[in-house]
Amino acid sequence: MKIINNYLSKGLSILGYEVRKKSSSVAEDKLYRSLYSEDDLENKMFLNVGAGLFKHKYWTNVDYASEWYANNTIDINLDLMKCGPIPMPSNSQNLIYSSHTIEHLTNDAVQNFFNEAYRILKPDGFFRVSTPNTFFDWLALQNNNRNWFYYIDNYEKNEDERRRVKMNGRPSEYSLKQWFLSHFAAQLSFMYDGPVENKISDEEFDNIFSNNCLNDALNILIKKIDLTFHSQTPGYHINWFTYEKIERMLTTAGFSLVYRSGWGQSLNPVLQNTSIFDITHPKISLYVEAVKKSKVINKE
Repeated sequence: MKIINNYLSKGLSILGYEVRKKSSSVAEDKLYRSLYSEDDLENKMFLNVGAGLFKHKYWTNVDYASEWYANNTIDINLDLMKCGPIPMPSNSQNLIYSSHTIEHLTNDAVQNFFNEAYRILKPDGFFRVSTPNTFFDWLALQNNNRNWFYYIDNYEKNEDERRRVKMNGRPSEYSLKQWFLSHFAAQLSFMYDGPVENKISDEEFDNIFSNNCLNDALNILIKKIDLTFHSQTPGYHINWFTYEKIERMLTTAGFSLVYRSGWGQSLNPVLQNTSIFDITHPKISLYVEAVKKSKVINKE
């Protein structure tokens, strides 16, 4: 059994998940019942958007069915890229959680998602989002720190997984600049599949980043992404995020209380359970929370 568990853990780590011991279901159930009504629990007024393999009896999974994510458990099939409404009444949800989803969406789609999250949350409801930390990726590149991009090494010896994600050869064959590029604009990196005319060489990369500030350079690159191709490879990243960018977008959506969080550091007790939340690449993730407040919060 131990050997089987080790293989299972290794397989899930390739997909970006960390396996942890699950907390007591009795204690967890008691926590939910101490915070929320029976109606909330029975009607699953908790949304996990981009839920993937997540399963929980009180949560509703929102995701988009595709061959790429064939094993996902989906309660509401929704293509966030279409910028439509989330099919939930306004002021109806207690919590909305989204882990490593927004980097697969355009800015317009993310803003629409944040707007919808604000609309459907109850007053004092929590929204928690995590995504790769692009600023730390940039710092790692500047310091020539390949260890920061540890997740890419998972593909080095796994040919089947490289084939699944349409990776061209082994990661070790590519420069750190191509690794960095692959984490927010995968189809532009030579390491991944994508339109040949859109590929960014190391020389062009240097030219773009030497003549523009970081945010402008990142925006120049994501504008080169072919969204038609992305519809065939929804697992590829097509966007970048820093805390400042997410804070600005959440504020635009209407949230007056937005703050930087950390792994397992939610101000909502339910979201502190790291056996089921924050399990996707916590070492490189950015965590942000927002609360729907009826009154403006003075942060000073």
